[in-house]
Amino acid sequence: MKTQFAGFRFASDENLENAKLAEQRVFAEIKKLGLERNIEELDTQGFTILHSDDLGEKELSIQLRDKILRTAENRYGIKADLHKGLSTKGSKMPFGDGIYLKSMLYEDPIFEAAVVQEKMLALVTYLLGESCKLSHTSATVKEPGSEYLELHVDAVGTPAPLTTYSYQANATWMLTDYSRECGGTCFVPGSHKWLRPPTPEEGMETDKFEPIEAKEGSMVIWGGNTWHGSVPRRSPGLRVSLMAFFVRWNSFIVDDDMKSRVTREMLDRNSPRFRKLMGFDQPSPVKSNNPNIKTMAETQYSRFA
Repeated sequence: MKTQFAGFRFASDENLENAKLAEQRVFAEIKKLGLERNIEELDTQGFTILHSDDLGEKELSIQLRDKILRTAENRYGIKADLHKGLSTKGSKMPFGDGIYLKSMLYEDPIFEAAVVQEKMLALVTYLLGESCKLSHTSATVKEPGSEYLELHVDAVGTPAPLTTYSYQANATWMLTDYSRECGGTCFVPGSHKWLRPPTPEEGMETDKFEPIEAKEGSMVIWGGNTWHGSVPRRSPGLRVSLMAFFVRWNSFIVDDDMKSRVTREMLDRNSPRFRKLMGFDQPSPVKSNNPNIKTMAETQYSRFA
């Protein structure tokens, strides 16, 4: 008697082929945009920088920075001057000295453009696959101080050993210069391969802190396993940044009200990829009539799907 199987299939030739096609699309985009060096850096050191000259988004970065500074004043009544600093000294945020601004996506359409920037999104897709989604957006306005941000991983809540590929990706717009004196972000190169978070002692070993250097208008991107932190800002003025945090489609998101806050106008003025990043059209157990919706099995057979 011939063995019969139900129509519900995971291990199907179609799912395997679609997973392969997703991988081909991801690498074709990387090649088209000339990001091969960045991919090598993500693989070897766990982070990569899109420098301002290569990113080519000077006007967008200025608009993002100005809007963040205005938002700080609108929300908290604190005036922020890039050179003079904050009008209210001693402001605190979880990450050191300054102001933390969450949920920036809904402040202005300019932030929608920030989370779909072509080169950045290609690198995030390499890390998390085509079905990844946005978890949250936030901005920091960092003032001079004395506090370090301890070394940590973004794979918070995941016990070791961590997966060999990323479940989270951080894409941070550096909207002012980054350096040691400016309070820049630090990384431990190659730490993503250790597949574990730092111990409490390791997180505070300041000799491991290696600040990056980049001009305003650059971006730094890293996977969730990479150890990172930051040093205090020593020079006058402010360090301004915008963080877009992405996760795989089946991961927890920080802004759990995102889908309810995304308006029809936001969806209409953006591409289908923006819709997917907002948590719509996520993978389904069964094949959908919507070509934008993958099956769960496709994401099982390729980390790029």
